[in-house]
Amino acid sequence: MRAVRIVFLFFVSLNAVAQTPGFRFGPRIGFGMSDFSKLPGERNKNVFALQIGLMACKQLNENFAVEVCPQVATYGSRSDGIEQNGVTKSMAPALYSFHDDFRVGVVEFPFFAKYSVPINKIYVNAFAGPEICMNMFGAHSRTYDDKQYNFDHGFSGYSIKDLNDRCYAAVLGFGAEKEIGKGFLGLDMRLQYPLSPSGKIEMSRFYVQAGTLGITWTH
Repeated sequence: MRAVRIVFLFFVSLNAVAQTPGFRFGPRIGFGMSDFSKLPGERNKNVFALQIGLMACKQLNENFAVEVCPQVATYGSRSDGIEQNGVTKSMAPALYSFHDDFRVGVVEFPFFAKYSVPINKIYVNAFAGPEICMNMFGAHSRTYDDKQYNFDHGFSGYSIKDLNDRCYAAVLGFGAEKEIGKGFLGLDMRLQYPLSPSGKIEMSRFYVQAGTLGITWTH
């Protein structure tokens, strides 16, 4: 294995192209999946997430850079449950299955340290850092499987009141950038892990986590 690493580093050094120190700036859009952990009930973790923002990168030397990426984002989650309300004609408990849909909108400020390795004029990088999140809104909808019961008791877009003004997360990821003309086209994969709760839903604290694929253009 050591010999393989030595050979790999040798070929990397042959094809290396220095990333010029300086400042780059441009838009980023990311999309992927999200979930709210710690909520009761069975959860579906494959709920759409969207991030739209900017990326400002300060290249310190050929390999190291720092980035700040202010963005607005929306994350969601879904959980399934059963509600009891009254009894049936046979005096058995009347049970109604439902699913809850949750969504929050946030403004985020992630700060990254990034390490890049140039390979064949493509810069492969890894990055990590903290993130400050400020909640803008939250919405809760509930749909019952029973159409008549849903007509009477279901709801949509109910505001989530107990949102924290601020919460924190850790973000790590990897990506690649290629120089095209006077700019850089980039792809990245980010994993967002919550460090503090975003708020409460029906007295239960919830934590937002997400994985996204992002596209950037900086110059």
